[in-house]
Amino acid sequence: MNGVEREHFDNKQFCFDYIFVGSKLTFLKEYVRGSYNVVHKKEGNLYTSQFSVPPVVLTHRNFDCFCYMEENNVVVKKVLRIHISNGVLRKIPGCDFNADYKESTAITTFSNMSPRRVKVCDVYPKSGDFISLMCPSDYSIKPDGCFSNVYVKRYPNEEVKEEDRFNLNRKWDASKYNVVSIETVLKMNMITQGDKYSIFSKLPDVKDQVDFTCICQSNDEQDNLMMNVYINNTSHLTNNTRSIGVNKHSFSNSEIFERIEREEISFAFSSYLSITLILLYLFFLNF
Repeated sequence: MNGVEREHFDNKQFCFDYIFVGSKLTFLKEYVRGSYNVVHKKEGNLYTSQFSVPPVVLTHRNFDCFCYMEENNVVVKKVLRIHISNGVLRKIPGCDFNADYKESTAITTFSNMSPRRVKVCDVYPKSGDFISLMCPSDYSIKPDGCFSNVYVKRYPNEEVKEEDRFNLNRKWDASKYNVVSIETVLKMNMITQGDKYSIFSKLPDVKDQVDFTCICQSNDEQDNLMMNVYINNTSHLTNNTRSIGVNKHSFSNSEIFERIEREEISFAFSSYLSITLILLYLFFLNF
């Protein structure tokens, strides 16, 4: 373990919160935009980490994780190399409020407003489309359980002021909305996956025109970023789809220095929403 690696270990910068892209330590959520359910735990000498790959990776992502183990009085460096192939044929309707990372995701929006002036995003999916909302790391998605629970206007026929329509003051007036189950809105349920920062769902086969809202709210509740969803809106028909692939796993091992063992995982996307990748480490670190 060299000095840099030792520093990362002492600072508890472990996978999958942190990954190596080449030799650079990188925050996973910045490199694989939309990754979610990043969890880890340590029980005795067993360290377990996992995350879910989103269905919105537009470009290939390659990164490494590693740990050190002691086997027969020999220190072994374990290297896991992960390859994520892009799995989207066309961008899916959604809102990504992370301007610095938009180019690495497969999200497209239909708002023609400048993000420097307002923070509202309108999407116009069709029946059967995937939809997504991605929030900055210091924001969280509201209502809790979006897209299973959504905001709908309490008075849908009420005239909407420009500052409200385009979220100019970026304030959230909860009195103008009700929180309802998506099943109430669509007359059927839909599968949703994600966490409080990134959420994904596939719309069921609905024929009616339906509107609802979710937001990204800052941790201090002072800033709000709106996502307005207009399903089957005839004036904004889009053709969004995603690819159907299969999981591929390949492994290779090689020995270098005291011993470095490499394991490679390559995969495309299944027809479901995401893939969960689980990493198990056995720690015997006494350096």
